[in-house]
Parts: sequence; C-alpha cells; structure tokens
Amino acid sequence: MVSDDPAVIGRYLRAAGDSDAEALAACFTPGGFVVDEDKKYEDHDEIVRWRRELAGKYVYTSKLTGADVLWVPIDARSSTLAR
Repeated sequence: MVSDDPAVIGRYLRAAGDSDAEALAACFTPGGFVVDEDKKYEDHDEIVRWRRELAGKYVYTSKLTGADVLWVPIDARSSTLAR
C-alpha cells in the first residue's frame, strides 16, 4: 500500500530533522519497511529502533528540491483523469 498523501513527505522530513523516531516511523503504512546497509527494518518498532541507532552515528542534511506526481487517481464521476 502506498500513501497518496504528499504531506507524508513533509512529515517525514520534519520528523527526521527533529530526531523524532516515533513520528518518523508513523509516516510508514502498515507493512512499510526500511532497507539500510543491506538490513531490512520492518514494522513500527524496528523502524524506531533503526532511527534511534542512527542518532549520532552520522551527520547529514536534506533539502527537498522538487517533487513529481507519479500517478493521478481516476475521477470516479467522469471516468477521466483528475486535473
């Protein structure tokens, strides 16, 4: 399942910037996972643990420079692509 809510990207970046592992993990859907350094972290608790273990291990910055719409839901009323 993929979230169709682009606001989740902002929530993820804010949580990462605030070092809030719980809020970051809440951005993932049930069944969501992270693969980092060839290790898979599944479910909320593992993602929280992964994020907390990273704290202090690396220093990085991130900046959202753009976004692309990968799909557009069908407008059920007119059976055409929503604009």
